[in-house]
Amino acid sequence: MARGAQGPRAGRRQSATSSGGRALEAWTAESPAPKLGLDIVAVASRFTRLEKRGSYYVGPCPLHPEA
Repeated sequence: MARGAQGPRAGRRQSATSSGGRALEAWTAESPAPKLGLDIVAVASRFTRLEKRGSYYVGPCPLHPEA
């Protein structure tokens, strides 16, 4: 009855999390600077903001090709 109380997918979710946790631990142990991922996200969001403002595109205006 305990399995029904937890739901039919509880066992699968736990095994997927534990294997993912082991992979994350191995990557963290090999990684010299875990903070690097946060820096990449910051740079990507900076470029996204520039693109939304229209500052990312460099070249002739696509709406006025003759100008």
